[in-house]
Amino acid sequence: MESIKRNRIERVIKLMNANGLDAVLVSNCALGNLNTWLLAKEDMPLHIPFNRNNLCLVTTKGEVLELCAREPHPCDWYKYPLITETDLTEYLPNKRLGLVNPTYLKKVVRDDLMEKYGTELIDVSDEFHLLKMEKTGDEIEGIRKAAALFDRAFTSIPMLLTGEHTEREIAAGLRNRFREMDAECEDLQSSTMLSMTSAPDGAPSEAEPILWPGRRVVYGDRINIKINGYMPGGFASAIARTFVIGDPCEETRKYWDLAVSAQKLIAENAKPGVTVKELMDLFREKILTPEGLEESSENQIYGIGTGISEAPRSIDSTRDIPLADGMTLVIAPVIRPEGKDPYCAGDVFVVTKDGAKRLNRTSSELYVLQ
Repeated sequence: MESIKRNRIERVIKLMNANGLDAVLVSNCALGNLNTWLLAKEDMPLHIPFNRNNLCLVTTKGEVLELCAREPHPCDWYKYPLITETDLTEYLPNKRLGLVNPTYLKKVVRDDLMEKYGTELIDVSDEFHLLKMEKTGDEIEGIRKAAALFDRAFTSIPMLLTGEHTEREIAAGLRNRFREMDAECEDLQSSTMLSMTSAPDGAPSEAEPILWPGRRVVYGDRINIKINGYMPGGFASAIARTFVIGDPCEETRKYWDLAVSAQKLIAENAKPGVTVKELMDLFREKILTPEGLEESSENQIYGIGTGISEAPRSIDSTRDIPLADGMTLVIAPVIRPEGKDPYCAGDVFVVTKDGAKRLNRTSSELYVLQ
């Protein structure tokens, strides 16, 4: 991880030099696991809610200063050690400070920086996130290993589905499987994000999900599972598949084939210079509209790395950022027939000049269990 950290810091220093900055201050650095990215930590990222109380300062010397301390607190998980008592003079000789995520910087801190040091504050959020989006060979290999661990964990799903367990029991079993593989952090439920729906195959969605103990999965059901999570090594991964217990109906076969075709279409066209917006437009034009389907509001194409959902994303303004060689994406287009549970073939890909290449090895077939 040391070479990965060195490369990341060198890229940030290059950004600072290009903008004439003394340092870069990252606020709410747990958002997108920017702290994990900067420090190249191999341990699991903590699940931390959006909050403006954690800061990292990156200097032109390559130092990363964590300007926060972990304390129990009823409102915030992180509290500043009084930043007014932290002398930053030596790091701001030219009084030019780059900001990442300035929206989350508290006014009292911003005012202190300007009044105490006469600092000019420059927003470099877009440039910084672009650095994070592009992956080195070592980072891609780390993400590939995380995808391989996901593939291994995924093999336990058929056993969980065929025992007439409740949805809640299946979810707990999957999370236990990830725990056994050391995919742990402070809150396992948050580090392993699991989305699951089930209903009789061919039938409408369950209108009233049973929260406790959850719907019981039985013969004749279709089950849709999507998992995003962190694995040992400091990287995240994702996968989504559909299972049927018993013989699937023709409608299910049709829509699953459509989901796989949609993923293949997007992957083939995910090349440097293309935007996520253009890929979603292509998905709509070639797949959804001809089939009379509506577009889902879910995040269907998004970056992945030290965070389970990074820029670029199909659901926000980063969808307009051109892709670059080496970016890693989750491609998980959603096929949602009216009134039915969705179908989603989701995997991790790396962008190349010839299109995106899949890193997961799990088969894209419709899983038919007996």
